[in-house]
Amino acid sequence: MYNIFNILYYAQLLATLTYFLGSLIYGLPIPIYGVKKWAPRLITDAIYVIVWNSIYLAVLSFLTQLLDMLGVSWSNYVIWLNQVLNFEEVLYAILKILIATLNITEAGMVLTIPLGQLMSILLTIITYTESLISISNLIYQYVGVLIALGILFLAIPFRIGRGAGGAMIGTSIVFYVGLPYLPQFLDNLGLNPLNYSVPPSSQNDMYSYFYQQVLPHLITSLILGPSIYIFLLLAFSAGLSNLISGYGSRLPLPIDLY
Repeated sequence: MYNIFNILYYAQLLATLTYFLGSLIYGLPIPIYGVKKWAPRLITDAIYVIVWNSIYLAVLSFLTQLLDMLGVSWSNYVIWLNQVLNFEEVLYAILKILIATLNITEAGMVLTIPLGQLMSILLTIITYTESLISISNLIYQYVGVLIALGILFLAIPFRIGRGAGGAMIGTSIVFYVGLPYLPQFLDNLGLNPLNYSVPPSSQNDMYSYFYQQVLPHLITSLILGPSIYIFLLLAFSAGLSNLISGYGSRLPLPIDLY
């Protein structure tokens, strides 16, 4: 659907345009600093984009090497996500069976109200996991496109898209390497939901068991733990994005033009 090298080609064209605009401003006989200051900026921006174009494939290769260094892979991560979703769906099915069983008697119908609330909470957790799966699939399938689009935004003259370009590149890199490490992160905190046994539907006092043991574990391991980790990834993404786009008016690769 997307031709990555066409995107990089357009980025190269914009970089060339930016370079010639900088050269043109250098040659203008206008002694106005507000105009002249853009000449070296435009030229350095053009060179910066050309560097990104040149190292594009090397960056993708480096990301794969980082995954190997961390001992994680996207295939194992996807399998883990599907297993977590299956775990949640099993719990949801158990609750449905329990509610259907309690509805048989009048006394049991009283307990179906809090169990129904518990099912709503579990549905929220399932939706959260499905959203995480969707985001992960987006990053995995389109990381190359997102980085290329980031380079394209960096190439827009007069730094109009520099912030957006740096954000796209930084976020794509951090999440592509960081998301597959989520299971290990939860393991280190003792919050991996797959290490929790699902009780049989015939267990006595199932209502109390779900509220006192299962639900707290679900919230901490499937919402709180992943949310903390994603927040850390966002923080790293912000730092890397600022580095790529440059702090203030400076780029991370200083180039002096005389």
